[in-house]
Amino acid sequence: RVGQLASTVRELQQEPATEVLISPDYAQLEFAYHYDPAAFKCYDSTTLRLQQQGIWPVRQLTDVPTARLDSTKTLIYLDCGTVFAFGHDPVMEQLSARYQLRDSLDLEGVYKISIFTK
Repeated sequence: RVGQLASTVRELQQEPATEVLISPDYAQLEFAYHYDPAAFKCYDSTTLRLQQQGIWPVRQLTDVPTARLDSTKTLIYLDCGTVFAFGHDPVMEQLSARYQLRDSLDLEGVYKISIFTK
């Protein structure tokens, strides 16, 4: 499932000015294992290496620098069971209030990809 998630994100990230948000933030490790094994192996810098590729592990939208959000045209939100983990999904709530939902894809289990545009 996460391998499929990583492949789909790689395809979607081809659009210019695209940022990726992963929630819960701890889901970054499993994602990095499939998306960028080299970043995964550098455990001490996995988060930084993902951020350099426009991939942000988040618990809320404010975990992403405002300048990055302002300059992006497309946000890909990877929901890896946020409601299951926390009882609600503040990232989806914040994205829905600020951006327009363009498309969504439910994957097997708790995984969902939502694509937002300005």
